[in-house]
Order: sequence, then structure tokens, then C-alpha cells
Amino acid sequence: MARLTQAALGLLTLTLLTSCGGHGETVIRTSSPVVALALDGKRLAWSDCHAIHLRQGRSELRLRLPDAVDPALTCQSGGRLVLAGDRIGWLFETNRGSGPLSSFALGVSSVSSGATRIFRANRGYGEKFSAGVPGSIAADGKKVLWTWPRVTLGGPADAIYYCDHYSKQPPCTVRISVASVHGWRGRIIPAAAPIATAHGWFAAGVVKTGKLAQASVVGPRLVVVRRLSDGSVVTRVRTRGPVDGLALSRRLLAVQGMGAIDLYDLPGGHFIRTVDVHLLSDPQFTSPLAVRGSDLVAWGHGRIEKIDATTGERTILIRAPGLTAVALDGSRIAWATSSGNGGVIRTRSLELPDRTRA
Repeated sequence: MARLTQAALGLLTLTLLTSCGGHGETVIRTSSPVVALALDGKRLAWSDCHAIHLRQGRSELRLRLPDAVDPALTCQSGGRLVLAGDRIGWLFETNRGSGPLSSFALGVSSVSSGATRIFRANRGYGEKFSAGVPGSIAADGKKVLWTWPRVTLGGPADAIYYCDHYSKQPPCTVRISVASVHGWRGRIIPAAAPIATAHGWFAAGVVKTGKLAQASVVGPRLVVVRRLSDGSVVTRVRTRGPVDGLALSRRLLAVQGMGAIDLYDLPGGHFIRTVDVHLLSDPQFTSPLAVRGSDLVAWGHGRIEKIDATTGERTILIRAPGLTAVALDGSRIAWATSSGNGGVIRTRSLELPDRTRA
């Protein structure tokens, strides 16, 4: 763990403009675009081009990211933050234009000690985007859990430029390894990505490791839900396609695929319905879904929707042109939008009356 400088870390009086908007909203204006949010009771965390910020009450803690993290990641990437006790876990990843090279950084920062630790980072890495086994980070209580499967393409020297999922060149192979879930000390969890946690339960898309023909679909098609306390299995779900993202509560499991999200009841694991999210699909969001009780919340392209898992009714909770990040906890929602060269973060109660039917 590398200690941050005093200039980079300090408990400061909040200098950003804050105010109360309509419908009980709290408004924060930032000087840089916001790419990720996390919300936990009275704590709100966000990342911008320069640092990770933690706001509690009217105080702000600023955690500068280490120099090894590509600055472009925190300005232009999709990001995810998680709050776990006195730690903030973070994941940033971006695809550089239409080419195969991508950057990513995955790590954790301590609020109490001012230390930061990089788990994985690479400024030029594109194989994972072709393989369909995304890295992931999650938190429950004081636990930070993360996974970043290692993917290697085999074939000609320039394999990275054309051995992708779409061209399916015969000489190409893909090897998937080191897909362990880190941060949990219970029974060994099989190789997995993506992952999600909620209320002591843990969901993981099980990844096949080893050397495979590149033309094979290697993304996970099995999701296992376990109890974090002892690793016991709650349910297993055979999905209808490769798994790109997960979210869950004690009553509902949401499995993100290509342009759709499948919903399953918990603890039974029975299929309920498929929700079409083509109009919300937006590659800038690392994880564009959340679950609250029996409701799915999904976002993208300037709006946030709530979908009733039982009836399928869709409600537009928030219309937010320039939407860049969203986070939920048990009772509140936070979202960020772009504003000139900076951003605006708003928070409000999820218990406000529904706005508009989608």
C-alpha cells in the first residue's frame, strides 16, 4: 500500500457549490466530469479527472489516484466505485476509439490511512473485450470483492488486431486463466466474472478457464448465487445467453446480456421475464443496472427507468440529458450529468412518486 501525500489527502470543508433542488434533491457541482458514483446512506463517493472524492455531511475527503493510473481513464472511461467500511474500491476501463487497445485500472483506496493499492492496471490491453469475460468489483459490508480474468489470444503475431469475436479466424485461440474472486475468505469460489453482492448474498457468472477455440462463445452462461457467510449455494441459474453484468437483491436476480436483461426470482432462481434495454444500451457505463427489492433499475442515454419485475411495467424515474453515472442504495438514488467542462451530481429519495410511464 502506497501512502498518499498530505496535499492529496485531507479532510476539507466542502468547497463545491451545494444546494437543495426541487423534490428534496441535493445538488453538487464539480469542476471535472464525473465518471463513477457510489452511495451508502449519508456517504457519497464520486470520481472525476483528478481524484476520488468522498462526501459525508458537509465535508469532503479527496483521494488522488496513483500515477500508474492512466489519466485518460478517469476522464473518458466507464467507471465503478464501491464503498466498503473505510475503503473505496474502484474500476476504470476505456476502449481507445475503435481499435483493439484498451486501458484499465482496478484497485482500492483507504479513507482512514490515505493508502492506495492497485490490484491490476494496464494502459494497452484489448483481449478481454473480445473474449466476453469482463472484470468486476463489488462490496458488501466491509468486504471488497474483485475479479479480473487473464485473457491471452493465440495465433499470428498480430492476433490482437483481428482475432476477435466477430471475425472468428480459424488459427486463433483464447486462453482464460487467473479468474479467481479475491477478497472473500470463505470456501473457494470457481473462476468468475462478472460479480455482484447484496445483503450478504453474492452472485457470480462462472467462467470456463483453459485454452479454447477463439470462435467459441466463452462468456459465462451459468450464474451461481451464494451466501457470503459460509459460501453455501442459494441457487444456480442457467442463463439464456452470455452474461455481461449482474445485480441482485434477496428477491430478484438481474442478468444483463446483449440489449436485454433477464430477471429471475430469488431464492428459487426461476425465470420471470426479459426486459428489452436496447434503447438504454450505452457503452460508457461499466454497470448500467441495479436491483431494489423486486424492481430493476436500468439507465443509459439520458434516462433512468424502473421496471416492475412482476408486471413488466416501466417507469421513467429521471430524465437526465448528459447522464454520466448512477448509484443507488436502499432508499436513495444519485446521478451525475455533464455540464460544460464539469459535472453536476444530484441525489434524492427513491420513495418520491413515480414520474412518467416509459
